Amino acid sequence: MSGSPPKQKDSPEIPPTETASAEPNHPPASPIAIGTIWDRLRHHKVAQWTIAYLALAYTLLHGAEMLAGSLGWPHVWLRVFTLLLIIGSPLFSPLLGTTERAVSSG
Repeated sequence: MSGSPPKQKDSPEIPPTETASAEPNHPPASPIAIGTIWDRLRHHKVAQWTIAYLALAYTLLHGAEMLAGSLGWPHVWLRVFTLLLIIGSPLFSPLLGTTERAVSSG
């Protein structure tokens, strides 16, 4: 008794596969391609309108803050104006994006 199991002649030996040389060398894919993001934004009108709304809201808020400082408005008016702009973003952006799609297709 030698302690090692006897070799079976019925099972064929499987040669090692050459996975490294069989596959072509591809450069690693970048997780986010800037061109792809830009193409997607160009075709999605809702995203364009959302960005436009946020830019307009920021400009209006900045103007209101300057006016409030120079005219002595209470700070509560700025808070109300800010909340209205925040609430308006999810309401108006999809509405304007779908309205333009309906006008351009008609």
